[in-house]
Amino acid sequence: MTIRFFRSICIGLLLANPLRPDCAADSSPVGPSLLERQFADPPNSAFPGVYWYFQDGNRDPAGISADLRSMAEVGIGSALMLEVDLGLRKGPVKFMSEAWQDMFVQTEKEAERLGIQLTLGAGPGWCGSGGPWVTGEESMQDLVETAVRVRGPVQFHSRLAVPAPPTPYFNNLTPDLARRRLEYYADVAVLAFPTPSANLGIADLDEKALYYRAPYTSVAGVKPYLEPPAAPAPNAPAGIPKAQIIDLSKRLEADGTFDWAVPAGNWTIMRFGARNNGTTTRPAPQAGYGFETDKFSLAALKAHFANYADKLLQKLGPRPAAAAGWTMMHLDSWEMGAQNWTPRFRAEFERRRGYDPLPFYPAYAGEVVVDAATTERFLWDLRQTAQELLVENYAGGLSEYAHRHGFGPILTTPRSVASRRRRLGTRWDVRLWGRSPSPRWIRSSSILPRSRISSTGLLAQASTGSYFIPSSINRSGRTLSPA
Repeated sequence: MTIRFFRSICIGLLLANPLRPDCAADSSPVGPSLLERQFADPPNSAFPGVYWYFQDGNRDPAGISADLRSMAEVGIGSALMLEVDLGLRKGPVKFMSEAWQDMFVQTEKEAERLGIQLTLGAGPGWCGSGGPWVTGEESMQDLVETAVRVRGPVQFHSRLAVPAPPTPYFNNLTPDLARRRLEYYADVAVLAFPTPSANLGIADLDEKALYYRAPYTSVAGVKPYLEPPAAPAPNAPAGIPKAQIIDLSKRLEADGTFDWAVPAGNWTIMRFGARNNGTTTRPAPQAGYGFETDKFSLAALKAHFANYADKLLQKLGPRPAAAAGWTMMHLDSWEMGAQNWTPRFRAEFERRRGYDPLPFYPAYAGEVVVDAATTERFLWDLRQTAQELLVENYAGGLSEYAHRHGFGPILTTPRSVASRRRRLGTRWDVRLWGRSPSPRWIRSSSILPRSRISSTGLLAQASTGSYFIPSSINRSGRTLSPA
């Protein structure tokens, strides 16, 4: 028996956008204006939509058809379809199995027949794009390190420890994913430098180096933004001299053995490597649970779609341009945290920022290079590069993929993404805002390409359901409604 979202779980309206061109006023002096005509006979774009969640395999053909007919009967114009696992009993239809894909085809054809637009999530769950098919190399990564301190002069010959992966922000790895995570490791560099006499430290390093970034709207103490780096202060304490940071990467053997004639003095040897940062699809159905894709890599996103949306498109066959059926792709709540590495990060950084980041890798570990201002400048450039890669390769890649296949992408406002939200929005046709659109987003959307805003309303959860009564739903609906 299908667990049916539309009738028995909750109601979530995706309210139509008052700023759409097809809802604009008509300046024609003769007869009723376009706005008056459309108010009397609203176009499909003005119809509300619903979130349509399937609970991990709980679906059947009869239930799907019944849901869609019910939507059409009450004037629902669109459905945002996601498959999730919220702890209910698992159903028999495994995510992306042949039976699952056959039911998706049925859903698409039935929605098209009924004039309902379908929006499909960019991956299982509601947090991004990924799945069990994502490899370690294609996953979200962080740069990590181990350090050993030696006193020279001495001939150092030993194995350097492999850097451990970072602790995931959401530490919910299955045993299989934990094993696969540990299996992935790629050496990046070995650097040596004179050991600093004092630990100067870097404030807010986890955020500045993009290891962890919690949502500032729901987690206490998180800064809404990071200040730009200040100008160098006179007589500021000196950090590690950049000229004394030595690249010894070629001395590292495949088994981790490292050999070096250490000069006189106290030295620090750091081994840097790339590790999976533990970010997974959430809350994905069991068969769709896996690593999130590398958000800086277009190749990783393409590999994800080859195992997901491409299979559904192949199953559907030729799709004529239509105003209903599968018309959009969607990135829902950004709950993937951050990442600070990708295999091409060094090359991309140097191309965009104009200098080699390698001597500044110790800053990832909290070491001050040159001085505090120079190190803060590097960390700012790190975040700027990360933002550009995310916008171009992830948001831009999803947008290009959607348009190439005749879809429009849609976005839910991210709160912890390593990117300015308005810049991210330049790659999307629709920005979906929770409860009520921010005035800043409404203003920015008026100057962004393909501007359109939708809002979610009439949503409740366990913590709010006790006071989310019909009268409050009515007020919320009238507040968010374009009419």
